[in-house]
Amino acid sequence: MGNVTPNLTGKFKENSGRMWVSTHNGNYFTWTQEGTGRVATGIVTPINNGTEWVIHITFDGTTHWKLRPSSDGNTLYGPNNQDTFQRVANNYSIYTTSGYPISSSIVDVPNMIGQYQENSGKTWNCTYYSSGHYKLQNTQDNRLADGYISKDPSTGKYTSFINFHNPSGDHLLRIDTYDPNTLNLSNGDVFRKISTNTSTFMPTPTYVPPPTYTPTVPSYTPTYVPPPTNTSIYIQPTVPVIQPTMPIIQPNLPPSGGMYPNLNSSIYVQPTAPPMVPQNTMNTKTKYRIGGGNDGTTTWTIWNGKPCSTTVRGWGVEFDVDAFGNISGHNKNDVGPAITKHYSGTLINGQLNCYVKWEDGRTAIYSGMLPQVNGGRVRFNFTITSVGTQGGYVNDCGVNEGTAYFNVLYN
Repeated sequence: MGNVTPNLTGKFKENSGRMWVSTHNGNYFTWTQEGTGRVATGIVTPINNGTEWVIHITFDGTTHWKLRPSSDGNTLYGPNNQDTFQRVANNYSIYTTSGYPISSSIVDVPNMIGQYQENSGKTWNCTYYSSGHYKLQNTQDNRLADGYISKDPSTGKYTSFINFHNPSGDHLLRIDTYDPNTLNLSNGDVFRKISTNTSTFMPTPTYVPPPTYTPTVPSYTPTYVPPPTNTSIYIQPTVPVIQPTMPIIQPNLPPSGGMYPNLNSSIYVQPTAPPMVPQNTMNTKTKYRIGGGNDGTTTWTIWNGKPCSTTVRGWGVEFDVDAFGNISGHNKNDVGPAITKHYSGTLINGQLNCYVKWEDGRTAIYSGMLPQVNGGRVRFNFTITSVGTQGGYVNDCGVNEGTAYFNVLYN
């Protein structure tokens, strides 16, 4: 940890003699290796009111390191001194083209305090957050973790590194997300914020009051029967017993036929607009299929770190969304390498934030808005966050497009 603001512009030479050209955008930085085109990205986080600094970096999308800067900030040491990076040139402006310097106080990241739930159901409390540095504790086994987070001011994407202090040793993972309440870890797990109160384990359920009604009591005129003149044999006058009429409360059942109403019903009213994207209730699951075959396309706008415009067909996704907006599922593209893709993340209020992991090691983030009609066209932005056997570089990106169909299933 250095005691001066690190200078992350210029060139750094590794032990082998190869050079890395470094540029930064705020507290987010990118390294490109001369001669090979390899790319590494990372963040620099201030701690202790900016008197110390922590640097994390990911090489080739898969290798995550914590770098220790020297006291003057010109030398960066890898873990266990595996490699050393010495700044040898500073012929670049200390500002990038967007004009964001390294900040000693991170203020554009929401407060991380709260409770997070991993895919297994275990929960983690975050009880400390200060200027990009946060701490987690597992509520079941008391394991601890240190997290560091920063935001790329030009894209709005959050990058975080979490170092889990396991009994077997520390384990460093990376997160890339547009929603800091959904932390997509590089190992495929997802931490979702379920509460801002660390004393609770589940969100407070929404109370729905029972239906109310007013009984209808008909009016009547009782018949008066006078007593007989013989008082020794008195007969009680007859008063009719009136039972109140209770309204019949129909349960709120789904329309017959699954997703569409019953057109043969005598009380069916033809809708004036196409069916809308459903709002999930507690007992529903929605299945989505987007693209596939000739309908689905992938257009690369950056490949191997260079601008391009290449479109290929066969892209498609299939996933489920539960009542809380959580995504799950997997499928393969119809064209190209038949490699299974696994999905996690969220779809909330039409906003998609989906983490994709191929079985060859590639990972990416899909982000975009879901159309408001069944059968509408979708355009998703995607960014590669880890590379696999399919090639490419981290931060290669483009647009996926296809027609979206959904179907609501009632449990």
